[in-house]
Amino acid sequence: MLHAAEQFDVSRCHGCGLCSMVCPVYQQGGNVMMMPHGMAKASQCGAQLERGNVFSCMLCGACAALCPQDIDLMQMLVAMRSAFSDKQAINSLINKPAYQKGKVVFIADKSLANDQQRLDRLMNLLGSSHLVMASDQAVDISEAMQSGDPVSYERMHQFLTSLQPVKKIIISDGLLYQLIKTKLPQIPMQSLGEALSSSRELRKNIKADDLYVIDSQSYHANYQRAVIYYDVLQQATQCHLSLDLHRLAIPTGAQATNEFDQVAQVQWLLQGRKTKRIIAESLADYHMLAKSCKQPVVHISEL
Repeated sequence: MLHAAEQFDVSRCHGCGLCSMVCPVYQQGGNVMMMPHGMAKASQCGAQLERGNVFSCMLCGACAALCPQDIDLMQMLVAMRSAFSDKQAINSLINKPAYQKGKVVFIADKSLANDQQRLDRLMNLLGSSHLVMASDQAVDISEAMQSGDPVSYERMHQFLTSLQPVKKIIISDGLLYQLIKTKLPQIPMQSLGEALSSSRELRKNIKADDLYVIDSQSYHANYQRAVIYYDVLQQATQCHLSLDLHRLAIPTGAQATNEFDQVAQVQWLLQGRKTKRIIAESLADYHMLAKSCKQPVVHISEL
């Protein structure tokens, strides 16, 4: 569990439907049973949820940021997914994990961790003499959160304990961002996009005719602070941001696991925007945009 049970108790949902206003899955399919409030109301009535509906969510986090009841909808959906898992709890303990006291640590998502050349460049760009890769990247925990597979208490405890002595965390995995922020709120955290775009040198390379695509999971994991930060970024660079009218980050669909028209989602993201280049914070978004649109696309590490 990521949070106290009452924070994602389905009985707290009164079915206002605000989550449907920002859900890309609902916008494409129009099926209320693919929505958090539809699943919550069905659960309140004792109905059996269908696997396809529960796994239709791409966990972008926009619904959680908008929920007036402050229900942790991300964790509610992760918990609902776990009901369909028949696997034993993940317990891939690391031998003698290093406790990096006083360090700034970087946690990379799986796609970035598999791109060593880009990862090396990012470490140079982040630039602090105290910056190190986290001794535990927790890729297994992130994958389990997406798939709904259980994680043992021992494995979760080991990961979180390894981070307790650190000075600061920079992270590119939005799901782990939410987990760490909840369990270790005393540790300052930044998304990779925020850490890089806060550099004055990098900001000089963000132009007024660029579309800056924010990593939606990381943005919504710390929504109240992120809104303020990206307002400042937009004012400083005059770039276009991938925000909707609710100031929520529009996902590209790169995180979708079920049937979802990713090309249509990208077209909707780009609709009405007159920009010459696209900058992506997330490497998964970068790959999705590069194959789905005609404009030049660059990852933030390439600026």
